[in-house]
Amino acid sequence: MLVLLAGIFVVHIAAAIMLFVSTISNVWMVSSDVSSSVGLWKNCTSGNCDDSLTYGNEDALKAVQAFMILSIIFSIISLVVFVDRNFASDGHHGYCFILTWICFCFTFIIGILYMVLRKK
Repeated sequence: MLVLLAGIFVVHIAAAIMLFVSTISNVWMVSSDVSSSVGLWKNCTSGNCDDSLTYGNEDALKAVQAFMILSIIFSIISLVVFVDRNFASDGHHGYCFILTWICFCFTFIIGILYMVLRKK
């Protein structure tokens, strides 16, 4: 059980680090000749980066920026709650907890299927 908890902790830290890196990185979209890339915050051409995003005033970009920052914040909060609750456990989970995780898995799979179907 302790190995499983340690594994979950390590995966959670890795996910938080990957979220942070993907948020600050400037390589969200890369041109076909790999000479330019666009991120959430900067536009890079031949190694020179500037803040002039051609779509910088679009609401969709601002929403993605906000949600990426929120995902990092909530990931760190969930890690703190996970660590706190694992060392203060005085009960066990009931069937509703298990049912919730099953529903999460189904919803996650459905979301992936929607994205796959949308690309066709």
